[in-house]
Amino acid sequence: EHDEDGGGEDGLRGDSSNGGAAGKASSSSSKAAKPSAWVLSRQWVSQVGKAGGFAYNHMAQVSRLKNGTFLASWQASATGEGKPDQAIRFAHGELVTHNAPSIAWRGKPFPAPLGGPGDAKGGVVWSPVTHVDQSGRIFLFYSQSTPSCRAPGGDLKLVVSDPEGLSWSEPRTVYGYSDGHINKVIANKLVVTSTGAWVLPFWRELGPCRSTAQAEPTAGVLVSKDHGATWKSHGHISHGSTWLIEQTVVEVTSGGGGPTLVMLCRTAANHVFKATSKDDGKSWSTADAIMSLPNPNAKIAALGGLGTGRRWMVMVVNDHKELPQPYRRCRTKLRVVASSDGGKRWERLASIEETLKPGLRYHYPTIIAIEGDDNNGGGMIGGGGGGGGNGDVDEADG
Repeated sequence: EHDEDGGGEDGLRGDSSNGGAAGKASSSSSKAAKPSAWVLSRQWVSQVGKAGGFAYNHMAQVSRLKNGTFLASWQASATGEGKPDQAIRFAHGELVTHNAPSIAWRGKPFPAPLGGPGDAKGGVVWSPVTHVDQSGRIFLFYSQSTPSCRAPGGDLKLVVSDPEGLSWSEPRTVYGYSDGHINKVIANKLVVTSTGAWVLPFWRELGPCRSTAQAEPTAGVLVSKDHGATWKSHGHISHGSTWLIEQTVVEVTSGGGGPTLVMLCRTAANHVFKATSKDDGKSWSTADAIMSLPNPNAKIAALGGLGTGRRWMVMVVNDHKELPQPYRRCRTKLRVVASSDGGKRWERLASIEETLKPGLRYHYPTIIAIEGDDNNGGGMIGGGGGGGGNGDVDEADG
């Protein structure tokens, strides 16, 4: 959703991990260890240049509905990022387990319900984030530009559907542009904490309408204690040397200190940054670089609370710093990494893509857990590229 994100060759694509994703971790080396998981299969959800495709696909998310169907969502346009026709698209898929596990995406991508978040008449819509609650209701968060500022983000809005996705509520604003006159943007899923709180990461971004802003660009979270009925913003996390955006938040238990929220951020400082909270996101530590995790100013995605004692978290990251020419805009080395000590030490578990060539942007991952037994469980990793990006899904075994 930023100028440097355009021009990707791959976009809405994903990898699924079959088996224990957490494994054992002890190394903090930034070198790629021999992977203990690997890609089994890859499927396109929407591909640029193909029949029924778009010129632009970006910011993909995948959730699993109560009936087992996968719901992919992303922003798409026939002409480019931020254009008036940019809208949210959905696709449905089913898990196929014969031979290598894969996702069979059925039918053509379809728009969000008429009058809902796919209708950009009230302003360009951005970055869908989905959540399915215990009753099966589908929550779709997104941001919508204000009429005077067509930029990434704007008002953060929410629509809610019945488990079948047949009846959607009217959009409502959960955190408005008017608070500080600054765009609010989202990129990763919310986490449900051990206390039942819903914590949705977001950030404040000036964009091209900075002349009217009354607040600084910072990272924060929206917290709901009533299953999404009401929300309150917390946190103004910033760093003097870089922006902190497109953050992912997970909950883990480390040592004897009880549950901790860990926020992991995309930065322009060549490393992933981390901040923590001990009170369900009300207050946060400073954000500091994880020196063992390079990052080329690219989105990351993580899952937490995994394994025995809920100590493990896994993250998908472009595992390299910004590269010299002619690879300056390249994003590759998309890998799965894991930590069991609150993010102090990390181990490389799997490699999804290692190709290096000018212009290749294998980026913008999303990740979900697929429950199953020891021989048929794990996670799916998806990606949504910018510019001329496409979308696909990869299955990985580990």
